Amino acid sequence: MLNSDVENQMSGFIRKTVQVMNSTNFDDTVINNQYKLTLKNVDMLSKKFFPPCMQHLNKKLKDNNHLKHEGRRQLWLFFKGCGMDANENVTYFQKHFASKVSNSDLKSHIYNIQHAYGLVGKKQPERPKNCRNIITGPAPKKDEHHGCPFIHWKKEDLKEYLKRNYEIS
Repeated sequence: MLNSDVENQMSGFIRKTVQVMNSTNFDDTVINNQYKLTLKNVDMLSKKFFPPCMQHLNKKLKDNNHLKHEGRRQLWLFFKGCGMDANENVTYFQKHFASKVSNSDLKSHIYNIQHAYGLVGKKQPERPKNCRNIITGPAPKKDEHHGCPFIHWKKEDLKEYLKRNYEIS
């Protein structure tokens, strides 16, 4: 049983996640620090409270220490939308990519995360992808894991995934 402080924090995060995935105007999305995603809580929250698309991407990142471009963007922008600061986002991806990519590729990934936060380049922050962006964006190809499981996966694969990860039969 969870104590009421943890339950309140988790329910706040769930509301925040729904807001991120449904929002079309992220300029109006205000992150309450009490509910933000951090390095300390990302693994715990991802297992039960991430939407299936993000849970799947996070699991693939951890399993493979790699995601292709669209998957990386979809996940790091989701982390950004859930309140993870740029340094923690970089640290999280560095941790998982370091063993698999060259130093120059790692530097490029770090730059792209910083660019998404508006810290480098034109200094224009990017908005997280909402469900509509994910559904209408490029469909995943071989060895890619981005996209919407409800749209891009076979029905049997989706059913099995939901049963295994969300205890939905």
